[in-house]
Amino acid sequence: MQEENTPTPLSPDEKKAIVDEQFWFTATTVGLNSLVISSSDKIHLNLFMVLIFGLLSLFAFILVLNRAAKYASYNGYKQLEGYPGCSYDGGFSKVLLMRMKLTWWEIKGAIRYLPFAIVEFSGCLFYLSLIVCSYIGLFYL
Repeated sequence: MQEENTPTPLSPDEKKAIVDEQFWFTATTVGLNSLVISSSDKIHLNLFMVLIFGLLSLFAFILVLNRAAKYASYNGYKQLEGYPGCSYDGGFSKVLLMRMKLTWWEIKGAIRYLPFAIVEFSGCLFYLSLIVCSYIGLFYL
């Protein structure tokens, strides 16, 4: 019997789903950034747009890293310190607080995986590069 915080191995279908998610997160983000870049004669970039597209790009960056960490079962993934788990028992505010803790934990886990993604030179690094480059492209309108 496995311990509660020990992840079960991913099935081939789960691995394919992770790869597909990474692709679509990247394609959507790069597509949105490219749309703005290609419409530069009609759109004038302002601070609000920079922040919105920055947040979207950061969100995609974190999601791609998160999926890569899960795919690699990085450090046993759930064995990273402080995995909060989640239960839907209790009131709305208790569940909301648990979900916020879980989300924050997922973000920290994804960021901790970044050095591994860089040295592996995997598809994850390629996707991250596309996201970052497309966002930087917004500043050269």
